[in-house]
Amino acid sequence: MNHKNNIKEIFLAGVDRVLGYNAVKKFLDVNCVPGDLNLVSIGKAGSSMAIAALEHPSIKIKSGLVITKRDHLE
Repeated sequence: MNHKNNIKEIFLAGVDRVLGYNAVKKFLDVNCVPGDLNLVSIGKAGSSMAIAALEHPSIKIKSGLVITKRDHLE
């Protein structure tokens, strides 16, 4: 692999690590969060973080609120 590809791979790995969806999914994959939950997700990544929680098979959400910037809904 050349230096350009190494830099690109490192950059993309960093971006993947901080994406809201991926961060929430990885956390929920290793941490048990029991009970019926009220979801609150705020910020530019708010909708992607909420989607990760809603899609996770072990999480039970009874209500939720997502606040995000205009044009940042997924």
